[in-house]
Amino acid sequence: MACLSVSGSAQAAGTDATWLYNPPGANTNEGQNWSTGTVPTGTGYFGTSARTEYYMFSTHGGFTFNADAPAYRFRGSITFDGAGIVNNSSNTQTFEVFRFNGMYFLNSASAGNAHITSDGAVVFRGTSTAADSNISSRDLRFQDDSTAGNATIRPYSLALFEGHSTAGDATIIVGFSTAVSFSEYSTGGNARFVVSGELAILSLTTAGMTAGSIEGAGTVELGSKQLTVGSNNLSTTFSGAIIDSEGNFYRGGSLVKVGSGTLTLTGANSYTGGTTVSGGTLAGTTTSLQGAIQVDAALVFDQSNTGTYAGVLSGAGSVTKRGSGVVTFTGSSSFTGQTSVEAGTLSVNGSLAGSTVVVNGGTLGGAGTVGGIAAVSGTVAPGNSIGTLTVAGNVSLGSASTYRVEVDASGQSDRIVASGMATLSGGTVQVVAANGDYNQVTRYTILTAQGGVSGQFSAVTSDLAFLTPSLSYGATDVTLTMARNDRRFGGTGYTVATTANQSAVGVVAETLGNGNRVYEALIGSTVAEARTGLSLLAGEAHAANALNTVADGNAMRDALLSHTRLPPGAAGPGVASWSADGPGGVLAGSASRSNLAAPRFSAWGTAIGYQGRSDGTANAGAMRRNGGGFLVGGEVAIDETWRLGAAAGYTRSHFDIATRATSGSSDNVHAALYGAARFGGLNLTLGAAVSWSAGDIDRRVAFRNFGESLTSSPGGMLAQTFLDVGYRFDVGRFGLEPFAQVVLLNLQSDRVTETGGSAALAVASGSQWFGLSTLGLRTEIRLGGGPLFARSSLAWRHSFGEVTPTALAAFSSGSSSFRVASAQADRDAAVVEAGLDWRGLSSVNLGVSYGGVYGANARDHTLRGKVEIRF
Repeated sequence: MACLSVSGSAQAAGTDATWLYNPPGANTNEGQNWSTGTVPTGTGYFGTSARTEYYMFSTHGGFTFNADAPAYRFRGSITFDGAGIVNNSSNTQTFEVFRFNGMYFLNSASAGNAHITSDGAVVFRGTSTAADSNISSRDLRFQDDSTAGNATIRPYSLALFEGHSTAGDATIIVGFSTAVSFSEYSTGGNARFVVSGELAILSLTTAGMTAGSIEGAGTVELGSKQLTVGSNNLSTTFSGAIIDSEGNFYRGGSLVKVGSGTLTLTGANSYTGGTTVSGGTLAGTTTSLQGAIQVDAALVFDQSNTGTYAGVLSGAGSVTKRGSGVVTFTGSSSFTGQTSVEAGTLSVNGSLAGSTVVVNGGTLGGAGTVGGIAAVSGTVAPGNSIGTLTVAGNVSLGSASTYRVEVDASGQSDRIVASGMATLSGGTVQVVAANGDYNQVTRYTILTAQGGVSGQFSAVTSDLAFLTPSLSYGATDVTLTMARNDRRFGGTGYTVATTANQSAVGVVAETLGNGNRVYEALIGSTVAEARTGLSLLAGEAHAANALNTVADGNAMRDALLSHTRLPPGAAGPGVASWSADGPGGVLAGSASRSNLAAPRFSAWGTAIGYQGRSDGTANAGAMRRNGGGFLVGGEVAIDETWRLGAAAGYTRSHFDIATRATSGSSDNVHAALYGAARFGGLNLTLGAAVSWSAGDIDRRVAFRNFGESLTSSPGGMLAQTFLDVGYRFDVGRFGLEPFAQVVLLNLQSDRVTETGGSAALAVASGSQWFGLSTLGLRTEIRLGGGPLFARSSLAWRHSFGEVTPTALAAFSSGSSSFRVASAQADRDAAVVEAGLDWRGLSSVNLGVSYGGVYGANARDHTLRGKVEIRF
C-alpha cells in the first residue's frame, strides 16, 4: 500500500494543525497547506475552505471537522492512529481510497460518521471502531480487538474478521460474489447480516459465534461451528442455504435461535448439527427445518406444499403448523410442549406421544401416536388413507370440529384409539367412502376410548349418493353404520340422474351389481361424482360419430352440386362463360352457344376443408369437428341437354367432445354418380353417393377413484340421393336462379366393441335416416368486363326425419342395453355460399368459394377450391 502505517502499539501525542482556508497545495501530506507549516501528526482540524476536494497520502492522529466545516472529499490513502475521524458539522465527510492503497484505523481510532469508499483496503486494528460510518470497500479487515460498531458496511469482494474483533451492532450487506469470513476468536456480535453472497464461520477457533440477525438469499457456511442468531430481536427472512461446508469437508454445524424476533427460513438447508430454538420464533418448511430440533420457544412449520419432517423434536416449547400444505412427521419425538394445527394438514406418522395436539382451523391426520387431541375447530382425519390414529391420553372434539372418517366396502375405516377419555361436545362426523362392493348395511367402529366416551356428535354427514350414514354410542366406542338407501342410479322415481343419457345408462349400470368396478365406483360416489360418471359412461361419442359422418358427407355432396351447376358448352370466343350458375353468352356478351361446337368431355377436381360445432345440451356435450380432403370427377355430354358424370374422393375427419373427454377420427372414401340437364332456363341435377368410413374413437372415463381409457374402431356407410332443381333468369350482367333441393341420407353403422376396461361398451349396428330440403336463391354477377364472376346463394334448409343421432349400447360385462343420444342437429338453418370464378380460358375454369350453415344449435363452415377442364 502506498501509505505509511504503524504497529498497533500506543501512539505518542503528536502536533496539531488547522487546514488553511485557501491552501496553496492539494495534498494533506504537504506542510504548506497547514497552519503550522508542517503536517500534523496529532489532530488535523478542518473549518471553512475555499475548496473541498483534496488528496490524502499521510498519517495523522485524526481529523476533526468543526461545526462550520463544509462537505470535504479526500482521495488517496491515509492512516489514523489517534482519535480518528470526528465530525462536528452537519455535512458528510467522504474518503475515497485508490486501488492498491488503503485506509488504516489503528489503536483506538474511530471512523466516526464518515462516508468511506475504497477500491483498495480498509483495515481496523487495535481497539479501533467503524463507529457510525458508511463503508463500501473491496477489501475490509477487522483485526485485534476492533469492532464494526454501528456502521453500515458493504464489502464488494472480501471482509475478514480476525483476532478478537466483532461485528458489533453494524449492518453488514454481503453482496453477490462477496464473502464475509470470521476466524480465530472473532464474533458477529449483534450485527444485522443481509446476505446475498457468503457468510462463513467455519474458520473460527471458538465453538461458534453470535449474529444479531441474518436475512437475504445467499449462503451461510457453518463448518462444524454453532451460529447463534437473533440477539438484535429483529424479525427477518433468510431464503438462502445454511450448510456445513462446500464439498462437505466440515460437518456438524448447528443453529441456535435466540431473542424475541422471528427468523423465517425458506431455503434448502443442509447443516447437520441440529437446531435449538431458545427464544422468539423459528419458522420454516420441511425443506428448511431438518434434523434434530430442541424446541424451548416457538417452532412454526409454515408449509404451502407437501413435505416430510423425519427429524426428532424435543423440548417443552410450542410447535405450530400453518400454511395450506401438508407436513408429515415420521420421527419418534420426545417433545412435551403443545402442538397446534392452525391451517393445512399435520400428519403424524411417527410419535408425538408427549404432546397434546390442539386443532384450531387445520387438519390433524396420520397413523402415528399423539399425546392427546383437543379439536376446537378444524378437522381430525386419522390415517393417510384408511388408518388408526393412536392417542396416549384424552380426546376432546368440540362443537365446531369435524371428524372425517374414510370407510371401504370391506368394513375397514379410519379410527381413533385413545387410552384416556373421549369427550364429544357436538361436532360433525364427515364420511368419505371408497369405491367398493358395499353390503346393504355395513358397520364400523370409528372411535375407541379406554377411559370411556361421554357426549355425542351433533351430526353425521355424507355427500354419498347411495349410502346413508348413522351413529350409535357404546360405553367406550362410537359405531358408524352405512346403509344402502332407495335412490336409484337411473330410471324413474328417486334417482341421481338428471338427464336422459344419465338415466338410460344408470338403469343398466345398476344391474351390473356387486363385484363390477363400474357399479362399485358409482355406489361409493357423491351425487356430483355419480352424475359425472354416468355422463362419461354413456358413451355418447358413438352417437355423435353420426353427426361427424353426415357433416363430412354434406361437405362432399355440396362440392359435387357446386360443380354440376355448370351449363354445357361455351358462350363464345374470348371469354369462357362456364359458371356455377351458367350465365351463358348473355353474361359474357358474346355469340350464341349454337354458333360454336361445345366441348363434350370435362374433368374436374375440388379441394375441401371444413370445421363446425354442435352446441351441447344438458344431456349431451358440445362437439367440435373438422376435416378436409378432395373430390375428383369426370363427365360426358350425351347431347345438348344432358351430362352424365362420376366422382370419387377421400376425406379425413376429426371430432372431439371436451366435456366427455372424447375424441374421434375417421378416414372416408366417397363415390358418386350424377346427371345434370338444362331445359332452357330450367336446371336439373340428380345423383347418388356412397361414403365408406373407418375410424377410431378414444374416450376417458374418470370419476371418483375410477379411471379407464377406452378405444374402439367404428366403421359404416353413408348413402345419399339428391335432387336439385332451379330456374335461371339473366338480367344484363346478373343471373338469378331460384332453386329447390332434396337430399335423403341413410347411415349404416357397424357393430363395434370398445377395449380398455370394465366400462367398455358394445355398440350395436344400426341404421339411421336423415332428410334435408332446401329452398333458396342463387345469384351471379360478372365483375367489370373481364373473366371474373362473383356468385352467391342464400337458402333455408329444413331437416326432416331424425335430428338427434342415437346409438344402442351395452356394457361389455353386462347384458342389458340402453340408448344414448348425442347433441342434436338443427331442424331449420340458414345456408349461405359466396365464391369467385375465373373463366379466362375457353376450356378452363378456376374457382374458390365459402359455404356456411347457420342454425340455433350448430354452425358449419366450408372452404373449397376447384379446377375444371373441358375438352
